Parts: sequence; C-alpha cells; structure tokens
Amino acid sequence: ADDQHVVGPPDAADPRARTTTRARRGPNLDVVAVAEQRVVVRHPILRTSFDLVSYSEPLQLVHQTAYLKCGSEDLRHLSEEEQRKAIDAYMQAESRNRFDLSNPPLLRFYVHQRTDDTFQFTLTEFHPIFDGWSLTSTLAEMFENYFAIVENQPLPEAPPTAVTFRDYVMLELKTLESAEAKRYWDEKLQDATPLELPRWRELSLKPGERRFTQSSYRLAADVTEGLKRLARIAAVPLKNVLLAAHLKALSVINGQQDIITGMSYHGRPETRDGDQVRGRQVTVLVLADGAADLPTLLGPIEAE
Repeated sequence: ADDQHVVGPPDAADPRARTTTRARRGPNLDVVAVAEQRVVVRHPILRTSFDLVSYSEPLQLVHQTAYLKCGSEDLRHLSEEEQRKAIDAYMQAESRNRFDLSNPPLLRFYVHQRTDDTFQFTLTEFHPIFDGWSLTSTLAEMFENYFAIVENQPLPEAPPTAVTFRDYVMLELKTLESAEAKRYWDEKLQDATPLELPRWRELSLKPGERRFTQSSYRLAADVTEGLKRLARIAAVPLKNVLLAAHLKALSVINGQQDIITGMSYHGRPETRDGDQVRGRQVTVLVLADGAADLPTLLGPIEAE
C-alpha cells in the first residue's frame, strides 16, 4: 500500500513545486509545447484525473487527451536579485495554487527567461501521480525531445511501452486479494507487539485544520559528515543509517526492543519496459527487527 493520501476537498489538492537549475539556452516556448505534448501522449499517467466520490471506490481515470500548458514570464529587464525575488514570489504563489483533480494533467510547467541565453524552468506536480524515478525520467525525456528539435536532430524513438501504470495497479490489487500474501504477513507479524508512543495533549481543531505538524531541523556540518562516515564504514546508503537511527529513537522513547516500521520502496513490475512506465509505483517495505543498537540494526536493514 502507498503512504500517500489525498485529504481535504475531493476536487482539489495541494501542489508540490520544484525548480530546476538554469538551462543555458534561450527558451523556445513553441518547441517546449511540442516536446511536452509528446510525453503526455506516450504516458497515460499524464492524462489521468482522480474521482474520489462518484464511484463505489476512489478511481484514477485515464483520459484520451490532455494538454500540458507551459506559462512564461520575461525577467530580462530585472537585476539578478530582483529576478531571484520574482521567482521566489512565484514559487510561494504556486504552492497555494491547488490542482483540480478532475482536470488532467496534474502537472504544470513555467519558464522564467533570465537572460537572452538562460531560463529557469519550474515544475509543479500533484505528488500521487509520480514517484521520483518517474519524475526525473519524464523530465529527461521531455528535454531530450526539446533539444533534438532545437538542434534539428531526429527525435528520439518513443514507442508505446509494453506495460503501463494500470499493470502495476492490477498487481497491487491482486496482492491485496491474495490468500497467500495474507498468510505470509500473518506469519511474519504474528509475534509483533504494537508500538505505543506517548501522547501529547489533545488538540482542539477547527474545521479544515490539519491534524499534524511539520518541523524542519538543519543538522550541524560535523553531524552530517559523521553520518556519512558511518554509512561508508558500514557500506550502506546514508538512508539506511538514518532509518537505523529512527528505529533506535523509537526504542528509546517506548522502551520496547521489537520495533516494526516501514519505508517507501519502488514496486515496479520486473518486466520489459518496467523502467519506462510512469506513475507512483511505490509500496511500503515492512521492517521488523528485535535489535535496538545501531551496529546490529544496519545489517538487517541492508538485508531487507
């Protein structure tokens, strides 16, 4: 199961915005339109909408056509600092510009021209349509089309993929209905002890208020370097070290040795063109381990 949920009004959702680095070429918006539309035609996920209320279950609907628009603004008359402020202001406004879930594509592009030879490209996405691989692969494919056209080169071949996001959804649904899968997880978790965290005071929420808070902390440079050094010594990714620390923290807070948690992991079908399919092909990998010290934890996490 995916850990991404749509909350709030059923017809709108919060965007997530990213900005690329500057492209060292003057933008040709007509070519951008051709390049991006070629990607929309090839990948059904870019022609999907969400209907959360009209059917017996929430559905992601594939449309025959969808048109991805790219807005633009010329900032060449502004200084470097004024350009930065203008782009920051755009990003702030874009973070409040919610998507209409019934109107694909749930993706927006915007170009700020900064000089005659450079432009800033901004992508805004509705996160449930893309995992990280799909996002970067789609951008790479679009820019391959773009630069092929502006350089008068043949367009890259882009045949329909042998599988689509629909195939991934079918595999997920079959797994949820599988008696064998249920038996596996029953046996895997039969001795599991639920983890109960201390509760803070109950919050009195007003209509529309969220039931969570989010905090960001900047780690000191020496702490960051120490974590990277530990990852190198253990021969594991940095993410594994942070996950081990997460398990240790839960154990310390609760006093419990048997900790069960999960981490997002790709779930792509291992078939031809599986790497070409776009969509949010993410599942949660369950991790269960009785150890509560970091050196012992790193091994089982890497094994999983």
